Amino acid sequence: MKQDDKLLGYIHQNAKMGTDTIGYMVKVTNDIPFRKVLESQLNDYQAIVDEAQSLCQQKGDQVAAVPEMTVNATRAMMKMSLLKDDSVQNMAKLLVKGSTNGVIEITQHLKECGEADKSAVDLANRLLKTEQSNIDQMKAYL
Repeated sequence: MKQDDKLLGYIHQNAKMGTDTIGYMVKVTNDIPFRKVLESQLNDYQAIVDEAQSLCQQKGDQVAAVPEMTVNATRAMMKMSLLKDDSVQNMAKLLVKGSTNGVIEITQHLKECGEADKSAVDLANRLLKTEQSNIDQMKAYL
């Protein structure tokens, strides 16, 4: 697998997990200011998903779907946590953990895919900045 494909596949999967998780939280929170922050983050992730798909299509490739087992495990964990505590503080904590994992993973993928083309690396760096920004935004709710 070419490094571009590998990096774009990871970017797509990471951002897609972000849209799924935040999309769910937007639906369950009653806190309007928090929801607005989440909606902004959702839009950022969706733009990255769309760009990753577009870059893959330009290369004649298809992006890999997020493994169903990963999606189901993440959703189950999140729902269980929110059944116990659906506060904004708990949601923010879950999002900080998820984005922290995202920062770690995208940093590792950037190092592993050092030969990827500029457009893929630029999108990976955009995702990294998005994850870091999301962490900073969620700190206000902890």
